Amino acid sequence: MLRRWDIVVENLNLFVRIARKFVKKACSKLRKKRGRPPKHNIEDYLTLIIAKEEDKKTLRGAEARLSKNICDARVDHSVIAYWENKPEVEIIVANVIEEIGIKLQRLLGYEFSMLDSTKFSNWHHDEVEFHVTNRILKGVVYPVGTSLITTTVHEPVEEATPLGEGNLYADAWYDDNKSMGVLFNKGYTPIICPNKNRWRGYWRKKARKLYRNIKNRYGYRQRGRGESIFGSLTNEYGDRIKTLTVQATRIRSLVRIVAHQVKLLMRILERLVRILRHAQIIGKFIYNILYKDYRWYIMATTIQLDKSLVRALKEVREYPRQTYNELIKNMVDVFKNTKKRNQYDEFLHKVQKAKMKELWDNKEDEAWENA
Repeated sequence: MLRRWDIVVENLNLFVRIARKFVKKACSKLRKKRGRPPKHNIEDYLTLIIAKEEDKKTLRGAEARLSKNICDARVDHSVIAYWENKPEVEIIVANVIEEIGIKLQRLLGYEFSMLDSTKFSNWHHDEVEFHVTNRILKGVVYPVGTSLITTTVHEPVEEATPLGEGNLYADAWYDDNKSMGVLFNKGYTPIICPNKNRWRGYWRKKARKLYRNIKNRYGYRQRGRGESIFGSLTNEYGDRIKTLTVQATRIRSLVRIVAHQVKLLMRILERLVRILRHAQIIGKFIYNILYKDYRWYIMATTIQLDKSLVRALKEVREYPRQTYNELIKNMVDVFKNTKKRNQYDEFLHKVQKAKMKELWDNKEDEAWENA
């Protein structure tokens, strides 16, 4: 895995490409609704919201800088705000987190799991709490499931934890008989700190025996490693979300987790791509497997350009921060439009050619010339 400060992690085009793939996969599970469809695809709107949060843009900033590249048209900031406040989007984003979590788990594996919750506040200091299940291995912590339910204990546990195995550590808030039953049925060994005011229940008594084991007691001390995900989110995006409604705060909290997952995927897959590019000897079978699985992630190329051409590209920029991708894309669009006009001119020329030949090859006119 690449370091988190590697320049590849800042590649927004690669970020959008990976995010769009998993958003599209999550949207494919939705039932088609009756009525008039939206102007753009749902996955385009969701990808735009995720890219906006990653690029730390406001609604107007996303409208000006991101919407044209993602949706192929300028999307008004009020439309982006409308989609950020739809309850259906919350369900889709939670499914995206689950899909990316499955991919990360397949690539990395894990030593143990941890379940915990945190809170983010909005502009009016309304706090939104969400539960996260993290997988932990040496040097890496990644989320695989989330839940925004706060009414009971066992419901967020059931929603946030996918099927798994091994030890799962949680604090005393999760010392609930139904929650422990859910974890046991999903294949985990729950190591949960006991709550002194609770003692009834079959699953609780079974979990208390596991917690008394000295090996599990020492393992419980590693639970703090899983909380580093909350510190990463706070350091990257801040602990206060600039929203006015609770629904928008809930969606942006989940979107931040998606952005964190996508950046982890970028670090993993770009590392694999570099190995494939620079390896001198690699088995054909292994190469085919890796290339077929990860070729859609490859966005950057190693095409070499003359320095004079790069300087010329810099001089024709429309604004200072315009990327070479945007500039070359605009040049390609201009070339295509010019080619279309040239084709139309050639068509008119061919049509007129036959008529002009008919007029100029008239024998009667030639007779008048010899008169």
